[in-house]
This record gives sequence, structure tokens and C-alpha cells, in this order.
Amino acid sequence: MRLRTGVIAIIAALIVVMGGLAFSRTTHDARASLAQAVDLMPPETRVAGFTDWAEIRSTLGLGRVTTATDRGTLVSGAFERGLSARSILESFTPTMVAKYGWSIADLRWEMYGQASTGAVLAAGMNDDLKAAKVTSDLRKLGYVETGGIWSLGIDQLTLVAPGLPGTLANIAVLGNERQILASDSLTYLGSVLAMHREHDKSLAAVTAVRETATPLLGAQSAAIQVKNDACASTGLAGETAEVQAQGRNTVKPLGTLVAVEYGARAIFDHAGDQRLRFSMTFGSAAAATRQLKLRSALSSGPFVGRIGQIGDVLTLTSAHTAGSNATLDFAVDPNKGSFMDGEGPLLFAACSS
Repeated sequence: MRLRTGVIAIIAALIVVMGGLAFSRTTHDARASLAQAVDLMPPETRVAGFTDWAEIRSTLGLGRVTTATDRGTLVSGAFERGLSARSILESFTPTMVAKYGWSIADLRWEMYGQASTGAVLAAGMNDDLKAAKVTSDLRKLGYVETGGIWSLGIDQLTLVAPGLPGTLANIAVLGNERQILASDSLTYLGSVLAMHREHDKSLAAVTAVRETATPLLGAQSAAIQVKNDACASTGLAGETAEVQAQGRNTVKPLGTLVAVEYGARAIFDHAGDQRLRFSMTFGSAAAATRQLKLRSALSSGPFVGRIGQIGDVLTLTSAHTAGSNATLDFAVDPNKGSFMDGEGPLLFAACSS
């Protein structure tokens, strides 16, 4: 395991963040897919789940996916390797192909963001998925376009495509940018579309989000959560009194688990080598350094709140800081555990014991 800090690493991270994550909205967007996705989320987003379908297809050895058999391979392969846990479209693939003419097989990436005021789906289209074809099929399904948004009432959507998520009730197709936005709320989608068109502050403009997301660039699957949600998804609050006591006794000799500003996790899967990364941004660089040491110490031994030892499913391979961010990297066997659904305690990424 290595602990890495220093001015060079911090400066390099800032260059990537400022140049690659937040401020590059162009027709030919060369940024990483996650960077594009975060920049389409409104700043009040609390939880954002990302799936890089182009990377997943590459991981599974798939080229163009055009047949039902290939789509089935994509869906099953992504599921088996724990890469599609953050997708809201994956399970509707056959129905979407039949009704909309496209599915996850035709997307480069997908992100679903949830805020207290609404939720929005953003997606990047493959080069061979034409915006004109998407809008033509929407018209055939009964969608009506107003102000750049195609809408179909929830009741009508249920009749036209039973079982599909209400998120597809309102859809904006950004043809020049090869992106799609969708939401169950016309009003909320309108505000997100206006934010994008007017280049207003997005989630990518939030400093702590940029610090949290930068280490995740290139991941096949990622989840980013604001403080309260990140703490709730990793803590022991829902566990028995015995487990909570075990957690307190484990942490107490080491120090105090400080709450994150934003927390995230991501899967990197290449050539059968799967890595799980936790990215946590704190209130200062000093806090990140202290927390990295504490959390590294919590990355072995009994798996508090789960069965067995942490080392049975996760092996810490590296830990480092950059500014106010701390990351922990683990080798993980997808056959022994899946961690992208956000379910279950993870004391080394928690906010308190």
C-alpha cells in the first residue's frame, strides 16, 4: 500500500478538474464521459449514479451491439460483473428497443441524478444513433414537442410502454451534443435544460464534487452522494445495537470518523482485473490526510455489519490524497461481493461509528 501526498499531485488534479470536468461544454466534447454527465446535473443533485456503457461493452469484448443476442450478452455480462447497478435503463432493454428504437446498447453513457426537487436522466448517444430517428420515434409514440421537450402523459406512457420508468415521460434530445435528457417532471426537465443552454452552474461547478469525481474518471460505474446520503449509505445506523457497539469499539482506538462533504464509489474493470475505488472529500487537506490514515487502518479485519473478514472480498491496494480528497482502492472479486448498489455498511467509508 502507498500513501501519496504533495504539491505536484494536487496541482495535477486541479488541472484535470478545471480543464476536464466543469468548463468544456462544446459540440465535440472531448472530456471523459463522467465529466460530461456530471456537467448535465443541476447543482442541487444529492445522488448521481453513472454507467459507462461504451466502457462496459469494451470490457465484455463487444463491438457494435445490434442484435437481441448481443443485447442479452451486454445486459447479463454487466449484471454479473456488478457494472450496471447504477443504471435505471438496463432492465428495460428489450422494451426500449421495441418502443423507442434504442436502448443502453445505443448509449455511450447514462447518469441518473436525484435532488430534493426532482430527478433527471442524462445519456450520451452512440455515433450511429441519430437524433432525428429518436425524435421521429417519439412522435410516432404520441409524444408532443414544446420548447425542445417531447412529452407524453404518465398515464399514456403506461399504456404505450407498460413497465417503463416515468422518467421517460419528458425527453429532450440535444442533437448537436449527442445527448439526451429525461425526467418524469416537465418543470424540472425544463429547468435542467435551461441550465445547460445558458451555461449556468451545474453539479460540476461545485468544488467538492469536482474533487470527488476526478478520481473516478474512466470508471465503468460510479455513484456520487452528498454528505447526508453518503453517510447514510455507509454507516451503521440501521444495524443492531451489538453491531453499532462493535463499530464504535473498532473506531475509538484510531480516532474519529469525520463526515464527508461528498462521498463516491466506482468500479474500474479491465482485462478481468476489477478495482473498487472510494473517493471522499473533506473540509480541508489536513482532514483528508488524517482520515486517510484512519480509514486505511479500518480496511482490514472483521467486516463490521457484514459476514466474515474484509479481506475475504476486498484487498486494499493503494490509498492517497489530493487536496481535500482521499481515495481508497481495493482489488475486488465480483463473484464474492457487489458494492455499487450502496446497500450495507462500510465502516472505512462511513462518517461515524
